[in-house]
Amino acid sequence: MPLPPFDQARMGQRKPEYLIWAALCQAMNIESYVELGTGSAFYLHLAGVPRVIAVDINHAPDRHNPFEYEGVKYLLGDSHDPRTLDRVLTELDGPPDAVFIDADHSYAAARADFDLWWPRAKRLVGFHDIQIPDVARLWREISLGIPSASIIGCDFASAVSWQGPTVPADAVLSAGGIGVLFKE
Repeated sequence: MPLPPFDQARMGQRKPEYLIWAALCQAMNIESYVELGTGSAFYLHLAGVPRVIAVDINHAPDRHNPFEYEGVKYLLGDSHDPRTLDRVLTELDGPPDAVFIDADHSYAAARADFDLWWPRAKRLVGFHDIQIPDVARLWREISLGIPSASIIGCDFASAVSWQGPTVPADAVLSAGGIGVLFKE
């Protein structure tokens, strides 16, 4: 199945990075997907993942994500609260195939999300913004001991489209990047 058209401004994701993530989810036949943070969950549903849940502590369609998609279940909740995990597991009738961590980007919050969701994800865990210092620190700690890969966009055009005209000449951003952890 080809990937659907990608509108980088709408997604809040750097196009080359997220297209690789979506293609990986397709290739691994991900059937259930949870996104912590609600900005781009709909794209995975459009890409063929049948069961998608997006969790956000601040979710409100008029503020946080005006692009709600009817095929996605949006849950208001704290991504590192065990009660939120229980709600998601109930909604999915079990653990998700993949989890994408893109909520609070502090070290403590990203660590809490990883500690809660890693044991539950069956096949993949993705981390967005592995170039933000706190997330980068956590990524370095965990990625060495788990089968993993980093997806870093390199082109200038997607950097400018995502971050704006202040992009450095080498297109290396202080945010972005997706880290992938494989469970199998």
